[in-house]
Amino acid sequence: MYVRERMARNLGLGNIGEAFFRDWFRQSVSSPSLTLSQFGYNPEGIIVGEEKVKLLKSLARSPDYCLFKTSDIETDAEKPLLGISVNQQSKGYTMWEARFPPACYTCDRRAQQQCYEKKISNAWFNKYNIDNDYKGFRELFQTDVIMVTLVLRWANSVYQKVKDANLGDALLQFIQDGNPQSSDSVAKTVDIVTREQRRSKEKPSRKYELKWLLYSDVVSGKVPKSVAGAPVSRGQPRKVICVNLEDTRNESELVRYLQNLEA
Repeated sequence: MYVRERMARNLGLGNIGEAFFRDWFRQSVSSPSLTLSQFGYNPEGIIVGEEKVKLLKSLARSPDYCLFKTSDIETDAEKPLLGISVNQQSKGYTMWEARFPPACYTCDRRAQQQCYEKKISNAWFNKYNIDNDYKGFRELFQTDVIMVTLVLRWANSVYQKVKDANLGDALLQFIQDGNPQSSDSVAKTVDIVTREQRRSKEKPSRKYELKWLLYSDVVSGKVPKSVAGAPVSRGQPRKVICVNLEDTRNESELVRYLQNLEA
């Protein structure tokens, strides 16, 4: 489990990633025939212990966003075309970040030596989401989920700026409605979230990477994977699905994939 401060930080960083993806979709896909709808669980405040467990079990199983045909909204044909899970990392991980098994000594991908030497880096996805949330979503709506990984090297500094400016509510509002001009506070928040990327030409180290996978490819074994353990404040490590970033798809492929859903 995480202590309260670590939980607040993790939730805040997750919201930074979701807001960045929302703005990326608005600018990169930019299709009036497709509507991106916030669908996931973004708690306000911190929920701990049994209260959190009960709440999570009561929620509809879902990824962070769903994609709909705009013309189907509020009609009998309304149904998600796709689920979208957004994961944020500050870097690609290796076995040196893993806690279970210790240093990944039983890696199923047979990449132990390369990972040990930091010649490859990995994306991590919460195993609980893979085994439960996305599975339930796929069974309910008979459609796939894309698992997006954003490598945002500057996310920590942006999170701190949003926190210091008391813009957490504005950040959630943008995640939910996608309108960067809905209020002055939302506009200010979106500017903070996207500013570092606009500066990336001057400071290449402060760029982003966008990688993605189809959930069906992960669970079917088409994409090699293993199980590792992410660090927590105390208790047993949080189990994650570990995938080599070289086995993921790139940003331009995602734009084409989403635009093809218009047909």
